[in-house]
Amino acid sequence: MVYRLKKALYGLKQAPRAWNKRIDGFLVKLDFNKCKAEYGVYLQESM
Repeated sequence: MVYRLKKALYGLKQAPRAWNKRIDGFLVKLDFNKCKAEYGVYLQESM
């Protein structure tokens, strides 16, 4: 899956942190789990 931002976050000091916090919350709501070995990777168990 690939998602596109509605507006740019570039140029803001907190941009990476804000993006990570937002996408993390979204993926957790979709029952994805953070990979413990690799930062920024989320896993979802197949049904």
